[in-house]
Amino acid sequence: MAFDGGTGTALDPYLVSTPAQLDDVRNYLTSFFLQTADIDLAGYTDWLPIGDSTNKFCGTYDGAGFRTTGMKADYLVNYSEHEGLFGNVENATLSNISVEGTLYGCQYCGLLVGKIESSILINCSSTGEIFTYNQNYTGYMGGLVGNAVNCNLTNCYSSANITESATDMTEWVLNTTGGLIGGLYSSGLGRCIVENCYATGNINCPDFGYILNFQYTGWLGGFIGDCCGDISINMCYSTGDVTGMQYLGGFIGNSYGDSGARPLIISNCYAIGNVSYVDVIDVPANKYTISCCGGFVGYNADCVMTNCYFSGTLQTIPPINAKLLYSNAFVGEADNSTISGCYYDANKTSMSEILASPKTTAEMKDMTTFTDWDFTDIWAISPDQNGGYPIFLWQLPAVVVFQNVAHYIKQNGHWVEVKDEETIHSADIVGFETAVVTLVDTALDTLLGASY
Repeated sequence: MAFDGGTGTALDPYLVSTPAQLDDVRNYLTSFFLQTADIDLAGYTDWLPIGDSTNKFCGTYDGAGFRTTGMKADYLVNYSEHEGLFGNVENATLSNISVEGTLYGCQYCGLLVGKIESSILINCSSTGEIFTYNQNYTGYMGGLVGNAVNCNLTNCYSSANITESATDMTEWVLNTTGGLIGGLYSSGLGRCIVENCYATGNINCPDFGYILNFQYTGWLGGFIGDCCGDISINMCYSTGDVTGMQYLGGFIGNSYGDSGARPLIISNCYAIGNVSYVDVIDVPANKYTISCCGGFVGYNADCVMTNCYFSGTLQTIPPINAKLLYSNAFVGEADNSTISGCYYDANKTSMSEILASPKTTAEMKDMTTFTDWDFTDIWAISPDQNGGYPIFLWQLPAVVVFQNVAHYIKQNGHWVEVKDEETIHSADIVGFETAVVTLVDTALDTLLGASY
């Protein structure tokens, strides 16, 4: 298959504009690619992901902001252990890729990539649906990425919903499910960094715990299901609802650092979705589960958590057969962790919490509540944004200001003078967090004194 141009090098990447050309990427696994048009994969009844356990994708793919839509893949059809646009990726860079589709997965499943290691993801997104099969395997399900090891993610998001589908279990298995990433791990080769990322999809896996009388462990989080090691998560959020059992959190289900030597760091993050713990009634007498349910994080060990909040509802049904349940408003259970500057909306849940500060809904919408938080470069509060709860500056629409002959635009909380009037009037300003531009005929000093 001939590409539209290029030789596959960094300076001259292969140009990809058709479904057939995208399919042919699997035959050039170490090359450089640039997508040049929207691609519709509806003609493929079952998309075979690019890269597998034997032949991993190790190249660079730049989607250039174009969309790839109509992807469909089903484990029961292709029996691939990796499901996604890409299946198995290592030492690669994936950037500016937008993918939409529907997956039925079992082992490593994410709309963008099933399993990825030692790679970089920048400005990638996904939307669609993921349905999980539970068939005697350890499974990693994520809206964007199923399983990531030693990876960095920046400006990535997913709005995909993840739903438990069919069950067919005959032995103990583990399932890790997150709105953005199923499982994120550092093997000690360096710190993994996740910044300016978010997930908005719902996770509905109520039977993760025991199915058909067999022991089953589930780690479920609105953002990440399970993360371990030398990892930093900063300025990220989740808004989707999470329903399930065992290790369950609105942001992260299960998190632990490297035995204190390199703690896992969670800073300046929030979750606003509702969390519901659902018990399984028919657990046999000789089976039990240890469950940890928290509004923000289910279980937390060897971690440092600062300046985070949870504003959703938390509902748990006391387990009938479980031997032990840790459930608190913010963190279900924490061991050897340091938690400071964290809050939750006490009007949304009847549960208590000693590791985070309870505040009324009104207090949660008041900037003065959040002691030592950075409302200059990181956070903002506006009654018109995020229901009045704190929001990141990078989430705010860009604001253009006309003052005499000077032109200013606000990005990430900073005012920048822009002299190109064509750029000012454009509704698609390259490099800004949002294409929504509000023209404001107000003096700059007045705006600088307002809250955004």
